[in-house]
Amino acid sequence: MEPEEIKEKEVEIIEKPATPPTPTPSSTSENPIFQETSLPTEPTPTPQPNPAPTPEPTPTPKPDPQPTPEPASQEKNSQTTIQQTPSQTPQQSTQYPSSTPMKRNIAFKYKIGDLTRGNPIMDGERFSKLDLNGKEVVRVNIIANVIDKFISETEDRKFGTLTLDDASGQIRIKLFGDDISKFENLTQGQTILVIGTLRFYNNELYINPEIIKQAEPKYLLIRKLEVEKAQASQPQTPQLQQDQVKQLKDQIIEKIKSAEAEGKEGIDTEQLIMDLKDFPADSINKEIQNLLEQGVAYEPKPGKIRFLGV
Repeated sequence: MEPEEIKEKEVEIIEKPATPPTPTPSSTSENPIFQETSLPTEPTPTPQPNPAPTPEPTPTPKPDPQPTPEPASQEKNSQTTIQQTPSQTPQQSTQYPSSTPMKRNIAFKYKIGDLTRGNPIMDGERFSKLDLNGKEVVRVNIIANVIDKFISETEDRKFGTLTLDDASGQIRIKLFGDDISKFENLTQGQTILVIGTLRFYNNELYINPEIIKQAEPKYLLIRKLEVEKAQASQPQTPQLQQDQVKQLKDQIIEKIKSAEAEGKEGIDTEQLIMDLKDFPADSINKEIQNLLEQGVAYEPKPGKIRFLGV
């Protein structure tokens, strides 16, 4: 071989490593060198179409059913109710319970003279009721003439009274504050009907009026006959014999002295009536009144009896 041919082959040999041919898949599989030197690889799985990704729990493939209008409105109403409940609760606590109506005492029809002869019953220092022959009276209904009117108005106080007379006795009705406006159209000499609650203060029985209405004078006589007829229809208490009256008087005095001996400031009228069950209540009240008039006993405060001595 000639030297030039050798040089050309060397050049070819030198140039070939510089630009190796890019192996194709066919040449790679047919070339034993690549089969021996290539690292073992896992078999390539058969390409399959990628499945759709599994949806997350939140976006479900099926659309959630839309709530119907009625449940939506109910839910809205329930939310509104829950929001309003806290604001309504304190308002209900300041009102009287609807399930417990207030007790209203009966307004009994009486003549004023009957009321002034009653026995005031105290609850501590507070007036509780009036005892009229064993009957407990708190509210009254009377008809009488106005014989005096008095109103006093200052910056700090407003006070008014009417003095009433029905020919059997006299009693005053009292109003305070802005309520004295009820007296504006009333004048001396008018006949009025009064419904109100009895009060007792400073040894005076008076009426706190709820209703005041003008009436014709003829109703004075009608009311008198009405009250007398009602009293006549009630069962009469049997009159005590003279020896029974003396026995009752002695027992009342004995009870008063016994209470004072125990360190008490007298005895309550109600307690006397409870202790002396063998005698009618009106007879006991009558005998107590006799002891007070005779100066044998006295009342340090209404409803409390103490022994004064003979």
